[in-house]
Amino acid sequence: TLDSPVTRKISSEARTVARDSLTADLLKWLRENGNTMLDTSNPAIAYHINALMLSALDKAEKDTRFEQRDWILTLSVSEETMRETLNSYIERCDSLANRFLNDAIPLNKPGSRASFLVLGLKALFYNIGCLGGCPTMPAEAALKQVQETVDKLNLDADNIVIAGKPGSTPGNPPAINAMIDSTPFAGLHLIGKLPSGEQVLSIQTDNQGKASLNTMKIPYVAKGTFLYIQPHYGAAIGIPINFDAVDIGLKAGSNKEISMIFNVTRPVYSLKYRVNAVSNIQIPEHFANSTHLKRFLRDSCYMDPQSSDNIADLAIDILCQVSMYSSDETEEIYVKVEGKIILDPLKHDTRIEKDMIIHTKAYEAGKDIPFGLFFWESAAALKQKVKELLRSL
Repeated sequence: TLDSPVTRKISSEARTVARDSLTADLLKWLRENGNTMLDTSNPAIAYHINALMLSALDKAEKDTRFEQRDWILTLSVSEETMRETLNSYIERCDSLANRFLNDAIPLNKPGSRASFLVLGLKALFYNIGCLGGCPTMPAEAALKQVQETVDKLNLDADNIVIAGKPGSTPGNPPAINAMIDSTPFAGLHLIGKLPSGEQVLSIQTDNQGKASLNTMKIPYVAKGTFLYIQPHYGAAIGIPINFDAVDIGLKAGSNKEISMIFNVTRPVYSLKYRVNAVSNIQIPEHFANSTHLKRFLRDSCYMDPQSSDNIADLAIDILCQVSMYSSDETEEIYVKVEGKIILDPLKHDTRIEKDMIIHTKAYEAGKDIPFGLFFWESAAALKQKVKELLRSL
């Protein structure tokens, strides 16, 4: 429902919704037409589904119309067009899979197995892109050769302990050595993930097959947290996604993971926190007081407050402003918390200052507004914003 002309933003949002609906219809059509083995939780398959969907979207017929104040965008693809698009995509992926495998085979020998592995991974990735069709690449033989080469890949580290303060680089950074057939694996992309799955590291081996963690910013984690480092197979083959070896048919456990552990010293912070209201709103004590933030910084960000015995590593300055306004058009009352958050590391020059909407919510006019719940939600949203900014330091 519109209360203004159709803007570029509205058109883009509507197109996104229509695209998502088209994707759902596409998946249903694929399954109904024999492609029953499609697992969209597999990132490699999801990549190909998305690429196929974009190809179909380019050929979609678009129809827009108004029904009173509703603007309706419809995207439609005929079954004939969809079948042609699918067949074309399968043919392209099959051709690429065969080409990469043919290029790889002569390199499957000592001294060039790193190049073979990259091309072999590409072949398997594009073979997956045939989406249940009839690929012509000899997949079983390719899988066997690539698996044997992955098994020859060896990652080790000169030190598994990452020591230092969150927000800073490691004091004695470990280095990773990548070898294949006793030959350095140059240009291997590696990523590091926390137990939560959050990626906090991306590095690449040099010509000697070595990659140092010297540029890594230690995340705000507890002492004893693990970091899991493994090859980034997507980056290795030039694809902007990450996937596990098993996603393209290799054996489970082929990711060659190294486990490291953080030995961190808790950073010290100073906090300046203010809340004011520009409307007639009573701000509850649990939001107006900084206690909830201090507890969050201690328990979730693993930081200690400044005291007479220590010097702050990070100055945190937060100003929140609460407002309320009504809309005659929608007959709703809006409550909003805006904020300015400043994070200023006192020992290096990476100051962050952000103005943002922390939380906003609409309520039906004429009814009581549950301010207690609203400010509880606002406090949770504020903590999430702070954590996101800490990650970007």
